[in-house]
Amino acid sequence: MKDVWNSLGIGLVLLSSDFHVIGLNDYARQLYGPMLKELGGSVLQCHSPKGRAKASAVLQELTSASSDMPRTMVVDALGKVLMYNLSELAIVSPTPRTCWSVTFIDVSAQTGAETSPLSGELEMKKFPVYDRGTYHFLPTRSVHYIQSDGDYSKIFTGGKSFYMHSSLKNILRRYTGASFFRVHRGFVVNLDRVDRLTRNSKGQTLIMFDDMSLSPVPVSRRRLAELKKAIHSL
Repeated sequence: MKDVWNSLGIGLVLLSSDFHVIGLNDYARQLYGPMLKELGGSVLQCHSPKGRAKASAVLQELTSASSDMPRTMVVDALGKVLMYNLSELAIVSPTPRTCWSVTFIDVSAQTGAETSPLSGELEMKKFPVYDRGTYHFLPTRSVHYIQSDGDYSKIFTGGKSFYMHSSLKNILRRYTGASFFRVHRGFVVNLDRVDRLTRNSKGQTLIMFDDMSLSPVPVSRRRLAELKKAIHSL
């Protein structure tokens, strides 16, 4: 059974309430071991000084997630794309206390991740999205638009929507292709799925999609000229 778990590449790290490592399995030790001198150290020491602020922000976001949303996030770390899931554990004996269980798997292949020759960062070609307790990987071409929703983003395809634990800013940074364009503070659209631009009775520009069942998306005035240029350049 131990060999099966290791072959799946599933990492497990147990953290104290203040994010110090109190246990880890073999796969996690392979990945983080060289950076962990001994158990009891902060999990942040597993990351480079440059990456510690990012790792700390991920932990804070996951621990503050609402109970009806997944405590899961996909991040690029240690040259891989890793899907982290955080679970709260209640220890009742000998002293009642709370700790955290972090499981992670390498989803570099599933997301089509490649290192950008321009930025040197990993960029992904598929969106890991949450639906009814399960994660799916959506090809970028199937996405019409993305709407900001607090610490999450809501991804709209033809007939369905999915949640993803990521900001719009991070989505634009981590996903390949010039077709994704931020048209508003709260919206990113896939230009390949835009049918036309129109105006409502208040004079606001709206984007209509090739799937008419989707609601129009507003365009901020300061982004309109750049949007038109981006559409014409496709």
